[in-house]
Amino acid sequence: MTKVYSTKIIMCTGAAALLLSACGGSDIAPINDSPLRAFQTLGDADQSMAARLSALPGSAFTAVPTGGSATFTGTGGVTMVLSSAADSHFRAIGDSSVAVDFGTEAITGGLTNLVGLVGTQAEVNNATNPDTLATVTGSISLSGGDLYALRPNRFGVSYGGTLNVDGTDYVVDGRAEGARFNGTRANPANGFPIKAVVITDQSDTFATSTAANAPVTTYSGAIGIYGESK
Repeated sequence: MTKVYSTKIIMCTGAAALLLSACGGSDIAPINDSPLRAFQTLGDADQSMAARLSALPGSAFTAVPTGGSATFTGTGGVTMVLSSAADSHFRAIGDSSVAVDFGTEAITGGLTNLVGLVGTQAEVNNATNPDTLATVTGSISLSGGDLYALRPNRFGVSYGGTLNVDGTDYVVDGRAEGARFNGTRANPANGFPIKAVVITDQSDTFATSTAANAPVTTYSGAIGIYGESK
C-alpha cells in the first residue's frame, strides 16, 4: 500500500455534522446548467437535513425498542481526496435508506443514486462549475449493526461499496462507531418513537484503488448518512 492522499476535508454533503454547515449551501448562486442545478438542489436538501437531524437530541433510551424494525430515509453523501492535485476533491450526494432490526441488530441499506463533482475544494463545495460534473456509478451499503446495550441511542455500523468515478474504481470500506438515533416522538400515534438516524465517519483510509500493475493507493474521505422514520 503506497500513497495516502489526505487533506483537511470540509464535507459539503450530509456527512457534515462533521461537516456541512461550514459550506453554506444557502449562499450558492443558482445557475442555468440543468445537471449542475440539479446537484445544487440535492446538495441544499442534504445540507438542510444534515443540520436539522444532527441538532436533535439523542433519542430517549426508553424509546429504543428491543424488537421490531424501522426504516429511515433521507439523503447522504461522501467526499474523497483523489490525488495530491488541487482539483482532485470528490463530492457525491444521493438517496439514503437505513433499515434497522432492533431484535437481531441487523442494519442494512445505504446510499444510492449518487451524483458527483470532481474539482477544487471550493468548486465542489459551491457547485458552480459545470466542468466539475463527474460520472459516478455504484453505491454504499450498510452491514454489521451493533446496538449498544449501555447507551441504546448509539450504535455501530459498517459501510462499504465500490464507486466508479470517471472510469476509476474506488473501494470504500469503513465503520462508523458513533452513529446515533436522534429525536423522540412521545406519542406513538404520531409515528415511530425514534425520529432519525445520523451516521457519520471520517478516515484517512476511507477508500483504496488498484491500477493495473500498480500498488494499492489509499484515499482519505468521509461519509454522512441521514434518515427520518415515518
